[in-house]
Amino acid sequence: MSQLRCLALLGCLIVSPALAAEETCGKREPIYSTRAIGEALLACWLRPHGADDMGVTLRFALRRDGTVIASPRVTYRTPGGDRVVKEAFVSSAMETVNKAVPLAISPELGEIIAGKPLTVVFSDGVDVRISSGY
Repeated sequence: MSQLRCLALLGCLIVSPALAAEETCGKREPIYSTRAIGEALLACWLRPHGADDMGVTLRFALRRDGTVIASPRVTYRTPGGDRVVKEAFVSSAMETVNKAVPLAISPELGEIIAGKPLTVVFSDGVDVRISSGY
């Protein structure tokens, strides 16, 4: 196999996880649960390198149409660790929300969550829960 062909193949292998995330990010199938909101956000999330043991919690609310009412607010981040990596981790979570919205919220779920604060935890995955308040 030629050297050029090997490099092209290697490039495809390195880029394909990012391309796979791009292809699934923003899918328009209706979302019927907070678990599916987490899956939709996870499809758009690119975890920064070196942030294996980090976590961040965002709080925000959605309208019935799946758009964000106000900018997400950081309510928790893992203490300690490298400051630059922590900032990149928080930034990646915020960017994920911006990339994913508007979410294709089903009318049924929209009735339940519209205007209610959601707690979204980015760590090993993405977990979404309806909060009792801000």
